[in-house]
Amino acid sequence: MAVHVANDLGRRSPSPLAVGAAIVALAVAALVGAQLLPTAEDHGESADAAGAAPSSLEVKSRSPKGTRSSASPSGTPDAGRTSGERDRAAGPAATVGASPSTQRRATPTRVYATENVACGEYRGTGVPGVQASACVQAIDGKKQAEYGIKVRNELSTQIVITARVQWYAHAKLRNCQPGEGTYKNVVIDPHKIWYSPLGECTAEIYGAGVQSMSKMAVDPEGTHTPEELNGMQFNSPTVQIREDGKVTFP
Repeated sequence: MAVHVANDLGRRSPSPLAVGAAIVALAVAALVGAQLLPTAEDHGESADAAGAAPSSLEVKSRSPKGTRSSASPSGTPDAGRTSGERDRAAGPAATVGASPSTQRRATPTRVYATENVACGEYRGTGVPGVQASACVQAIDGKKQAEYGIKVRNELSTQIVITARVQWYAHAKLRNCQPGEGTYKNVVIDPHKIWYSPLGECTAEIYGAGVQSMSKMAVDPEGTHTPEELNGMQFNSPTVQIREDGKVTFP
């Protein structure tokens, strides 16, 4: 009976080769499993990669190195300036009226004498800031009179006017000597007065009362007569010249 049991046990024991193969298989499985399982280092690399993605987007939104973003206040020329500094940097503000470079030369003129001259009060011309007055000059013993008109520009810009000087005596409106007394394209500077030349409208007269009856109008084109522009009429006071040439002012 003992022999039979021993034989059974011998038949059931594995061979050395089978045992060795099983050990090798277990070793290979352990090695493969170790490669498939993530390590702590692998987890750290994944976390770094996940956190790096937003950083890469932020880099793309930044301006290239060495340049300034146009949205940055420090990248604009006006950054840090006060409003007054910006105004000065932009230059002077535009002014009303013609600039000095576009102004024309004013028409030459000569102021009337203060003696032996009678002028009417300045009256409006229909253009605010522009006024006119008619004048007559007479000197004792000369038996003649001279007539004119003066125009005052109270504006801050030049004006151009047209004028016609006439005179009145013996109930009749009279013209100056031929070719005289009509003025076109007269340029008057701001805050100045233009006087028509008295010597260009003169007439011998005595035994009558005389007046300057003149017209004027603002004419930017400088090509019209006062009548064409419905210019206003201005009358001087009446000056009496007696038969002997004695002059009486009002």
